[in-house]
Amino acid sequence: MMDYSLSNPLLEAWVGYHPSKSVNLYFGQKNTFLNNREMIFNEDILQFTGRSLLSQNHTGSDGEEFGLFIETTFGEKFILSPKFAITSGDGRNSFGEDSRDSDLGGVKFGARLDLYPFGNFSEGNEGSVDLVGEEKLIMELGFAYSKNIGTSHKTGDGHGDIMFYDANAKNNLPDYEKIFVDLLLKYKGFSFLAEYADAAASALNETYTETFDLLIPQQISEYLVLGSSYNFQLGYVFKNDIGLDFRYEFSTPEFTNETNNAYENSILQDFENMSFGISKYFDNNNLKIQAGISSIKYFYGDETTIAELVCQIRL
Repeated sequence: MMDYSLSNPLLEAWVGYHPSKSVNLYFGQKNTFLNNREMIFNEDILQFTGRSLLSQNHTGSDGEEFGLFIETTFGEKFILSPKFAITSGDGRNSFGEDSRDSDLGGVKFGARLDLYPFGNFSEGNEGSVDLVGEEKLIMELGFAYSKNIGTSHKTGDGHGDIMFYDANAKNNLPDYEKIFVDLLLKYKGFSFLAEYADAAASALNETYTETFDLLIPQQISEYLVLGSSYNFQLGYVFKNDIGLDFRYEFSTPEFTNETNNAYENSILQDFENMSFGISKYFDNNNLKIQAGISSIKYFYGDETTIAELVCQIRL
């Protein structure tokens, strides 16, 4: 899969092996399941004109990584879907542009467990909206955890953006852990998606910046996204294939200042966002027209209002 609008256009290139109906093995670069639920969805099945701030802050890229992926599924009425991955931990095209740009840090490992207590969603109804109109309540509950041993990117999904050193001026990259919990419900056109994300850093003792200043604890939030975010999405698709959607999300940065407010220089800021959207779906979502408006309030800074209109064709 390629995207020629990017400087590094390769998105996915992998080989798969299927030893049984319930076990799939993949090796190469592909979209990982270690992120939040919305980041697993492709752009063509997004509920709004863009991804949530939770997705943008805690993942940032499209979620592709290079490594080994194991996906399993068990059961029919009550479905368990454990998944495991070990990757380079440097995101898309992690080995740089040529052989001189070597991989940084160690590896990233993680797992996701998805539970479907009432069976799986109908075919073609994998996104966050109920395009099919499920005749019975369908629910997905997911948990994901990952640990990146030595990250050089603010969300652990990139390569060489930040560097830290020990007292001997050798590379000393911090470890980076992320946890995601998500719940997706669908029933007769209604849909509800709730997501929680939390990120933390470790292995920071005697760490120096590129200017060789000793890193104090809260300063790490200037380089890595640290803290928690919450996203809630509610939608309804009418029988004429018009969808109405609402989103509410907010964040809680890890570090606060002396007045118990968010640390001013933290990448993850204290925000609150409300979004409204309307969509018209044509020909089983092969053509989609969406309009949306979002109001974002940051603790530091002015309120931002964004209005968007998107027309998308799926070939």
